[in-house]
Amino acid sequence: MRFIHKLFFDIGLPLESNMCYTMAWKLLSREEHMIWGPNDRTTAMKRPVIRARRRRLPDNAGVTLFEVMVAAGVTLVAIVAAMGSVVSIASTSTVSETQIMATNIISSVMEQLRTIPTSDVVAFDPPADLARRTGTAIQVTCFDTSGDGHQTPFDPSAAGVTLPNPLPVEVMVTWRDNHGRPYTKRSSALLPRR
Repeated sequence: MRFIHKLFFDIGLPLESNMCYTMAWKLLSREEHMIWGPNDRTTAMKRPVIRARRRRLPDNAGVTLFEVMVAAGVTLVAIVAAMGSVVSIASTSTVSETQIMATNIISSVMEQLRTIPTSDVVAFDPPADLARRTGTAIQVTCFDTSGDGHQTPFDPSAAGVTLPNPLPVEVMVTWRDNHGRPYTKRSSALLPRR
């Protein structure tokens, strides 16, 4: 109400005039009702009390039990689908992790084979410390001139095998995942004989 008193004072109207209260009533009576004190309107105005108008809702307002059940069902289907995705992502992540492990093992064995002479390649026994997972097997196979594979270590002179130059070598890593499913990864290279 102070702003109304200041407004009328700036205009030059006396605060007790009926015009002052008529204008105030028009300004404040749109969505609120005025409650006056024991004195009449020509005396000082009391503070207005705002009363919200109650609106009656139509009879069909609200949510039925059927609508709630449908919404709950849709939400449940979305949650189950999301959980299935999480399980699938976790499984794919584990497979990718073991594939990377196998690739690293093959790269390490190939690097070792490239740095040793051919006589040591046929006697090569893959180190067991490369297999970081239990149940992981590393197999190195050398191929002779007829294309037959021989798993290392072996003695080519005792087996009557002639080794070609360059020597074809294959490294294979096999392992099982947590569910017992077998996986295999292999790589081959031609190693020059030294």
